[in-house]
Amino acid sequence: MILFSFVIKTKIVHYSSLCYFPLTFVATIGCINYFQTFRFTNFTKILYWFCAVLITIAFSLIGLMKFLKDPIIKSGLIQDDFAVQNLQADVYWTGFEFIIGLIFLVGSYLVYISLSQQKIKLLYFGLLLNLIFIILSILVIVPKIEQYSQHAAIEFYKKCAKEKCYVETHNFKSYAYLFYSDRKPDDYLNANQNEYIEKQLDQMLKEGHSRIKSYATANLMWMERGIIDRPAYIVCKTKDESEMNGLTQIHKLYSKNGFSFYVRIPVN
Repeated sequence: MILFSFVIKTKIVHYSSLCYFPLTFVATIGCINYFQTFRFTNFTKILYWFCAVLITIAFSLIGLMKFLKDPIIKSGLIQDDFAVQNLQADVYWTGFEFIIGLIFLVGSYLVYISLSQQKIKLLYFGLLLNLIFIILSILVIVPKIEQYSQHAAIEFYKKCAKEKCYVETHNFKSYAYLFYSDRKPDDYLNANQNEYIEKQLDQMLKEGHSRIKSYATANLMWMERGIIDRPAYIVCKTKDESEMNGLTQIHKLYSKNGFSFYVRIPVN
């Protein structure tokens, strides 16, 4: 987690997912080995309940999204237009998802009592409830959040995977389009494409940009202005539409939940 904090500018939670199991293992070993000798100090007690209550509130509020979404959007508290458009996605909530947060709170309470009073059985029940909380969060909460964050874009990328085409993002970084649109090496073998990209990279290098990091940008410029031999699909955030509308031969397909989708058709 420390490593990713240094090298990754976008703090996306799954980037550090490889540390989850090792951290869980270390925590479990700690609970078992130090169960008999562990004592809460005033500081650790405050820290424990601060974290437990904070996580409970966060997941409970997320679980109440069915009732909170419209008031949040209308309140104007969110100044980011892209985030507001994300929230407008049509996601189904039963209204009972907030119970998942309460399960974590009960589990945290049982763990606290077990450590405070040296009751090992309560520790098992507390950890079991925390496990249920994690499983329900993964199965129920995470997919719904994904529908707000980038489902519209993922849906579009999957459609592109069924077609022989080029795909790229405009003015935002993403790896999702490479995976979900099923990009292959032959998507980057066009002779005109490679010549155009090399010239752009040389120019960017002179301007002080990294050659490696600028490849996607150079490829996007070719898709927007170069000689293409298959449809070129470009995805941008809706707030950046003005940059796309100024380009010739590029047509808007539609907008959805903060993303706008464009295509450029090759000229025969």
